[in-house]
Amino acid sequence: MWSAVEAEARAGNDPVDVLLCDTTIVVPPLWQWPRDGLLALLADEHEVWAQLCLTAREYDRWRDCDPTLDDCDDAVADWESQSGQDLDTIGRLWHVVGRWPDELEADLAGYCGGQDLRHLWQPCHGPSRLTWRRLGVLYDGLPGQSLTKTAQANALGDAKLAELAKKARDGHGPWSHTDMLLADLIDAVNANTYILRLANTPKERQKSVKPAEPIHRPGLVRKRGRGRTTLAPEARELLAYMAANHGALPPGQWKDVPALPATQP
Repeated sequence: MWSAVEAEARAGNDPVDVLLCDTTIVVPPLWQWPRDGLLALLADEHEVWAQLCLTAREYDRWRDCDPTLDDCDDAVADWESQSGQDLDTIGRLWHVVGRWPDELEADLAGYCGGQDLRHLWQPCHGPSRLTWRRLGVLYDGLPGQSLTKTAQANALGDAKLAELAKKARDGHGPWSHTDMLLADLIDAVNANTYILRLANTPKERQKSVKPAEPIHRPGLVRKRGRGRTTLAPEARELLAYMAANHGALPPGQWKDVPALPATQP
C-alpha cells in the first residue's frame, strides 16, 4: 500500500478511480470540489457530495449503484487511499483555518519556507501544491511558540491549561541549544541548593534531604528508583565536613578533604 505522500504524488492533479460497489467512479481532484461539496462529505452527506462534486455522467452511475452507507464508507476509504488525503485531517484543519486563518497564514510564511495559505484553494493547489495533506504536515510541525499554537493555547483558558498540564506527556519535542543550556543551569542550581541544604542539616536528619531530579532531556531514558546517579566519595566527604563545621569549607583542594578532621565548635 502506498503511503499518503506517495499516493498524493502519484495522483497529481488528475481524477482518481474509486471503487463503488462493483463500479468504478471517476472522482475529480479535491481542488475542483465546491466548498459545499467538501462540507457535505465531512458531514457524511454522501449523496449531496456526489451531486455537487461528480460530473453528471459519474453522478448517474453513482445513483445507478444505489450505494448503502457501508458502500459509501468503503468508497471514501478507497478515495483516501488513492488520493493521499484524509477526511479526519481535513475536518481538523477546516476548524483551524476557519478560526485562526491570520495566525496560520503568518506561520506558514514564517516557519514553512514561505508557504502561502491561499494556494489551498487555487487551481492545482497553487504553485506550492499546498494540499490538505501537506497543510496537515506543516501545521502539526509548527512549534509551540507559533502564532497559531499560541492562539489555541490562549483560547483554552487557564483552567483547561492547568488540567492538561497534569497529564503525562507523550514524548518530548525537539530542544534547541538554548533549551539544553537552561536545563544544565537549572540542574546546577538544584545541585548547589541540595549541597547547601545538606550542609546546614543536622547529621541525623541528612537522609531526609533529597536531591532534585535532573531536568529530563529529549531522547534520554530517565532512571527509576535506585538507578539514579550518586555523589562521588570525595563530594560526600566534603559535605560531611561542611555539615560538621557549620557550612565552612575546608582549606586546600577537594582531594585533601578525606585527610581533614572535622572540628567541633
